[in-house]
Amino acid sequence: MPSAATPRTIDLVQHQLVTFEAPHGRIELTHGCAWLTEVGGVRDTFLAAGDAWCLTGRSIVLSALSTTRVRLVGAIAPDRTARIGRWRRLVRTARRHVQRMQFGPAGMHPWL
Repeated sequence: MPSAATPRTIDLVQHQLVTFEAPHGRIELTHGCAWLTEVGGVRDTFLAAGDAWCLTGRSIVLSALSTTRVRLVGAIAPDRTARIGRWRRLVRTARRHVQRMQFGPAGMHPWL
């Protein structure tokens, strides 16, 4: 079951820079404006009061362009992410078992 983390509020002064590991979730600006960069992301984003941005689990660099209040809302889709990880582990395990049983290399079987 997805668990919703307790929202966390961060107050920043003008030109203050903060970096953190962001969970999957959402960032909301309740006051001010900020410049948001996701490490490894394609683009930077400018957020103003009332704007929200969905986080993808990457590291975040947030720079306040004025006095800013940011609200982090917890996990949106950890359940989906966890399921994908479990399926990937299951497929890797199945491939190893096929190789150990000497049915040939795992690449030869179209279902693996």
